[in-house]
Amino acid sequence: MTAPTCSLRAQTKIAGIIWLLVGIMLMSRGLFWIVNTDANITTLILCPMLALPVGILKSRLVLNRVADRILKRIRERGEGKCLFGCFSIKNWLMILLMIALGRLLRSSSAPIAIVSATYIAIGAGLANSSRVFLTSTVQ
Repeated sequence: MTAPTCSLRAQTKIAGIIWLLVGIMLMSRGLFWIVNTDANITTLILCPMLALPVGILKSRLVLNRVADRILKRIRERGEGKCLFGCFSIKNWLMILLMIALGRLLRSSSAPIAIVSATYIAIGAGLANSSRVFLTSTVQ
């Protein structure tokens, strides 16, 4: 059985869609947790209000550069390569590490407001940086 292949354009858009969907999922989970707790109204309002700008800052300072490196990798690999090869082994290992850290944070004794804010911030950063892929003009 051979791996599914696709064009440069498709790999780029798929990478962006993955980042966007994961970002939306993380923000949704963060909001769900904070809304479904006994948090007071101040926490309910401040948590997302503080987390969103932190996420946008992370997007600008870190994630946009990561997305640019992934775009470069996609271009260098050329046409007709494995669909999921848009991310390197190092990227996949980082994804696994982030999943493990998320699980660890959820199972920790950290206040739910901290857990929620972390998820919202990371999700906002990923969703914002997905535009690097989605607006790319890879031919």
